[in-house]
Amino acid sequence: ILDELEAGMTNIAKIINEHLKTNKNTGSANNIDSEVVTDIGTMKGAGGAGGMSGGFYALLNANWQAGAEVLQNVFLQLDERIAQADIIITGEGRFDNQTIQYGKTVASIYKAMLKEMDAREKKGIPQRPKLFVVVCGLYQGPPMEGPSYVPSLSIDGKVAIHGFALSPKRFPAKAAMTQTADCLKSMVENDVRPFLEAYPVASLPASKL
Repeated sequence: ILDELEAGMTNIAKIINEHLKTNKNTGSANNIDSEVVTDIGTMKGAGGAGGMSGGFYALLNANWQAGAEVLQNVFLQLDERIAQADIIITGEGRFDNQTIQYGKTVASIYKAMLKEMDAREKKGIPQRPKLFVVVCGLYQGPPMEGPSYVPSLSIDGKVAIHGFALSPKRFPAKAAMTQTADCLKSMVENDVRPFLEAYPVASLPASKL
């Protein structure tokens, strides 16, 4: 199935690229990096929503914006909430090496946390420790500790990122997908809650994050 999907994406990209080369209204500077896009396969975010992002840009002359950023800035006022929080918990279907590096919701929240901490530092305001907990369905990355716990995934030392995964250790993948609510409840009660209760947020020095 994956090979068929990939072949379909390659085919539609070829068609879109022909459109970009022949239509003067597209193939112009986009709102992402101000570079002319002539190959949809190289455009940042083009593969989002199964390729709809790239298609809308090329065929409807739409602008691209990460959905996480729209929710963060327009609906949630996330920056204000982050400034008032010591612990932030979010969810993700699959947590892997791309989760923090690219524009997924987790990455957007993480960047907002770093932005808030940098702003406080520039103003000379004492830093409050920030703990970022990600509860996910499937984890693929560095070794896990215990049935669901993923040790700190911080990539810069400023924010402590800890993950908890339903699969592959805590529950079989099939159970995690078909009995998600029960699996989540069990993991939160047995793993996440004890971790948060034992985490010394108030006393942990900023140098530890």
